[in-house]
Amino acid sequence: MNEDTNDQKDNSLPASKTEPVSKTQKIQRKIRWTIIKIIATVFWSYAFLKLFIFDVDILLIQWLFPGATWLIEYRGVFTIAIFALLALLMWNFKLLGGLLYIGFFPFIFVFFHIPAWLIRRRAWTLSVAVIAGSISLIRSLRSTIILSGLFVVGTVLVSVSVNVFFSGSE
Repeated sequence: MNEDTNDQKDNSLPASKTEPVSKTQKIQRKIRWTIIKIIATVFWSYAFLKLFIFDVDILLIQWLFPGATWLIEYRGVFTIAIFALLALLMWNFKLLGGLLYIGFFPFIFVFFHIPAWLIRRRAWTLSVAVIAGSISLIRSLRSTIILSGLFVVGTVLVSVSVNVFFSGSE
């Protein structure tokens, strides 16, 4: 009797749960995750450059389409249109998982990929050094930010100030 109920349970499972994953499916999954990782890296590199270095989108538009700089004013509309198109064409849990992966990529990289790499290498001394360095960085981050800010402000003030003694005017 137990064998009959087990057979019924096995037959009630979806086909994807009972069939083994083929090599082509594994390759497709690996390619898909590699593409998602590349997109996440490009997205967060763009965000870092845009926030801290310069406006990458303005440079790209001026370089690729010199006559279309007016498109920069509508970049928010284009972003919403791209997300709407993605939702329309491919809305499922895989897309949602991919978008969440891209959104949380810095945290996933720091808290999963780096520790997994350290564990795969079995470099325990390197692991202890990374943990100690991370703790030291977090502890000294506040003072580093304050000192860096003071340095930048001081440098800007010195470079824009005019010295009366060296200019010859009184």
